Amino acid sequence: MCGGHACGDYIGPLGRDVGLVLIGLRGPSSVAKVGSEGEILLSTAAQRAIRSTEARLVEHEAKLAAYRENPFAFDNRGDLVRNAGRPEVQQRIVQGRIRHLENEIQNFKDQLEGLRSGKVEP
Repeated sequence: MCGGHACGDYIGPLGRDVGLVLIGLRGPSSVAKVGSEGEILLSTAAQRAIRSTEARLVEHEAKLAAYRENPFAFDNRGDLVRNAGRPEVQQRIVQGRIRHLENEIQNFKDQLEGLRSGKVEP
């Protein structure tokens, strides 16, 4: 025992035992608890973050599919219409928006991976 708790356990800022922590050179690298069968036990906050991030991922995938189908339907700022005589500019605008949405989708996937692995706590 180390000060009332098992050595290697991490006591969070509110004095709560948040489970086994892998200690690295820069401090705690994981705060997820591990169940008796080796499964990762996620906190309620992590489960809620996973659900909301999954919803945003689905939303952005649908948005990307719809934008690819008809970019002009999403031209709320008028950029595509304003550049109607310049197809190369329109193409750059469309490709930039597609790239932006793809990056956001990848970020959501990365966030989900971290949350599900227990390496990231919301």
